[in-house]
Amino acid sequence: MEFPTVDEYGVAAFTSNLGGYSTNGEKVGCYVAINGSAAGLTPTCLLITSKVTGEPAYVEVIDLPALSADDEVDFMVGKISNPSATRVNLKIGVLTYDHTGSTGTKAYKNY
Repeated sequence: MEFPTVDEYGVAAFTSNLGGYSTNGEKVGCYVAINGSAAGLTPTCLLITSKVTGEPAYVEVIDLPALSADDEVDFMVGKISNPSATRVNLKIGVLTYDHTGSTGTKAYKNY
């Protein structure tokens, strides 16, 4: 999940650590449900901090099972706050990809 650090007008949005975390690669508290059920799911969520002002911060969700085209997936991530602004105009994006091959190459699916 992508969290913009500035909105389309250049106004500060989320901080690079999303307000509640501190370190790049830190485990982030998350809950994932597929078609309304979290049974058997043990996802790992990691913070990928923004490296450059204006670039987004990410929460990477790994260890999910294969999804079907009609699956509904709910993500909840804890401790995210927006201390840099009280109101911003922003869009949160979701990027999906598969890890393929022995090297873990990313095959991007959509954005």
